[in-house]
Amino acid sequence: MDAADPLKNRKVTLMHGSLIVHDIVLKCYSHNHAKIYFFPTASPRVAFDRDHNLTVFFGSCDYIKFAAQDFSPMDSWCFRWGARSLFYRNGTRSIPDVDYTGQLPCMMTINWSYPPLDGFLDLYNQTEKVGRIPTSILYQKQKDCRTKPLFEKSGLLDYLKDIYAGKKIECRYSPEVQRSIRRLLN
Repeated sequence: MDAADPLKNRKVTLMHGSLIVHDIVLKCYSHNHAKIYFFPTASPRVAFDRDHNLTVFFGSCDYIKFAAQDFSPMDSWCFRWGARSLFYRNGTRSIPDVDYTGQLPCMMTINWSYPPLDGFLDLYNQTEKVGRIPTSILYQKQKDCRTKPLFEKSGLLDYLKDIYAGKKIECRYSPEVQRSIRRLLN
């Protein structure tokens, strides 16, 4: 929560192996943006310590630790976790001030909904940006502005390997998208 304005708060969600950080300005909820991080090689794990603090682990050493009292971030490794939102449009819209700085391959997008209905995912191999892919590779659009994750059964890494190995990606996506996925997987 933002102590100065109780109508502003931050939600952190783990869903389908992704970390979603969504800063909310209640005046204009539908126009706030979430930062969505996917880690293909490291599914998030959750653990509680003896003081009931919650820790979310990504891979062997990247983590975010949340305090038991109010779930505010206490400590993190490889995440820069800003306490305040990045506001725009006269303070009525927000983007979370959160960045991943670690060595794991990841995919990131800024979107107003989760799962993202459109847009692109920026691909990072360690801290180097290796390309971008449309979100339609990972999600199938459904009725009523909903999406279905295509990687739910196999897991994100196996799904990316399968579509890269198959002919489907060659027919549907440009050589640039194919190159981006190859660089992420290597």
